[in-house]
Amino acid sequence: MGDIRVNQVAFELTPGLRVNLGSYLGCNGWQMDFSYTRLYSDRRDTLNYIYDAKISAKQDLKYNVFDWKMMKTITFPYCFTLEPYFGVRAAWIYNELDINGSIQPITGDVSIEYTSKVENNFRGAGFESFWRLCWGTYDLKNRSPYNQYTVDTTLSYINSSYNTLKGVQSAFQLALGLNWGHYFCKCKYFLGLKAGYELNAYPDLIKLSRYSSFSK
Repeated sequence: MGDIRVNQVAFELTPGLRVNLGSYLGCNGWQMDFSYTRLYSDRRDTLNYIYDAKISAKQDLKYNVFDWKMMKTITFPYCFTLEPYFGVRAAWIYNELDINGSIQPITGDVSIEYTSKVENNFRGAGFESFWRLCWGTYDLKNRSPYNQYTVDTTLSYINSSYNTLKGVQSAFQLALGLNWGHYFCKCKYFLGLKAGYELNAYPDLIKLSRYSSFSK
């Protein structure tokens, strides 16, 4: 068998935006919070392979999420806290992958050019409490033109598909860090500082649809 190489577009650290607006409901630890999270990231990568094959890939990610939460801060000894919560989430997550390639075999009598464009677009809303469930719509688009050139002929065709489906998108979040705060003026005001690491995982977000082929 020939040598097979698998590559993926690796994202780098990208700054994002989160805006919070909330209210502390007295000194009992309850608080209400509304937040908007925005993260746009893109990454490009290239690969040179055998037979003068040149492949380039570009992936775009657009992450827009609105959250409304009711949470309660529970303080344990030794300065540890836990914040159970419940709320509502609305999300729009867009993921696009573009691949462009060309192959020139050693013989020189056949050359191939192809592109692949895959779009995965999710819009939905649902409930959250540590584990999030959003009911929404997936828009799946695939388009892959292919051209093969020889001295006498040109072969061209397109693989394409477009599907819309509805389903449940699950997600979970893990956050670890430091939290410091202090109430002032009989619990009317609160000054706090948070720093930490947050992980948001969407196990079944990426979906693909089948192709249908037709010639130009």
